[in-house]
Amino acid sequence: MGYALESGHCATFEECVAPYLRRRFDEQPSLRRTLEEVAALARRGSFRTAAKRLGELRHLEERHMCLEEKTLFPILERLTEPTEAVNQAKAEHQVIRRLLDALNNSLSTEALGESLAAQRKLSETCSTHWQHEQKLLAQHVKLANQDVIDALQSALSHC
Repeated sequence: MGYALESGHCATFEECVAPYLRRRFDEQPSLRRTLEEVAALARRGSFRTAAKRLGELRHLEERHMCLEEKTLFPILERLTEPTEAVNQAKAEHQVIRRLLDALNNSLSTEALGESLAAQRKLSETCSTHWQHEQKLLAQHVKLANQDVIDALQSALSHC
């Protein structure tokens, strides 16, 4: 599904990024609910079901993070020199991946306390990252030229 205007092209960076951010913003409550569901399942001792739900969430998050790392961040870095904000977002991805691993491992070993602690930390980290992500993109809205807009439109049409 593309994010182009009726003419087939985005006129501004904001027009290309806004639908992506809206969809990502719309996904956030679902991702939060899934993390809460994982914790509730673990509390009930349904570790396998919790791990399955976590796997679904992990797939969505990994797809999102790969899109940012392989497409969005390089485009943002073309707009300006690599910034602390982009570097921070990249570092947050690594933290999210480690927390996903920790949560998965604790579910695999049926370690309830560790699972709940990892779920809480993952939820907090994701919330912080999502807020940071929105600010990062907003900083670059006015800096994009047509080449960047075209590259972004192409990239976002594949997600």
